[in-house]
Amino acid sequence: MKTPISEDKIDQVYAQLSEMPEDLIGDLVSRLEREQPALLGYLAAVDDEEFELNERESILFLGVLIWQIFKSSSYTIRKISERKIEQCIDLTYDMIEKFSVEDELDFERYLPALLENYPQPTVLRMLVEEAFGEAEEGEEPEFRDEAALGAFIHLKIALDAILAGPMFARSGQFQLPPPG
Repeated sequence: MKTPISEDKIDQVYAQLSEMPEDLIGDLVSRLEREQPALLGYLAAVDDEEFELNERESILFLGVLIWQIFKSSSYTIRKISERKIEQCIDLTYDMIEKFSVEDELDFERYLPALLENYPQPTVLRMLVEEAFGEAEEGEEPEFRDEAALGAFIHLKIALDAILAGPMFARSGQFQLPPPG
């Protein structure tokens, strides 16, 4: 397994993208479409009833950020198929089901187990901070409270797909412990 990506690398790529003019971000999205059309399709297909426009844009931005973090870290990202994304969705929802109580995700129990066993915990932690983090004074949070969990799950699935998702579970490199 590759070395986990550092917080410094994440901060560096985040700063580069945050300072990038919108037309260059558009060029990056076009490049993502050429290189990983299924991933872009997944990121762009968020439910407009669940997420407001700015939240959908944030999901797309964070998806591009994840992709760029790995590309700039010399990771080889295999072509992600729609089938691979579906497998990642199934794996994620299977884990959520295992950590649910009365059809509600026990996030307090799920997150520490997930972070402890995830192959790229620093990238995953960044997604948690982006989805659930507090806004700077005078700014709106990235996601409303009712949309934060859905955004996190959506972005985690994209990250799983980049990492080849279910392959980690099959290989024993990434497995959550049983709840309890």
